[in-house]
Amino acid sequence: AGYVRSSVEHREMSRLFVRECLDDIAPSEQAPAVGPGDADITDVRRRQESGEIAADLDPAFLLLALQGAASAGVTFPADVRTLTGLDPASPEFADRYAEQLRRVVAHLAA
Repeated sequence: AGYVRSSVEHREMSRLFVRECLDDIAPSEQAPAVGPGDADITDVRRRQESGEIAADLDPAFLLLALQGAASAGVTFPADVRTLTGLDPASPEFADRYAEQLRRVVAHLAA
């Protein structure tokens, strides 16, 4: 949910991040880190240990999947409009999509 809201609130930074990823460019030293990092992997492991997230999921791959899902508003804006009727840059899209991703993650619970 946080990644979705961040991608909408910081849309241009998210677009830059996607472009850098597509071109396999190392993140700029001037740009703040975007996307999951060590703290996020540690958080997933903590959640696995508490039983909140299934133990058989690899934290790094789970974060990649969630990062990809969370960036849909930036990477697939026309699809967002067509499928949902919402503006991918709107707070309404961010709130509704974040809630749906939260539900998906909840289904991953052990």
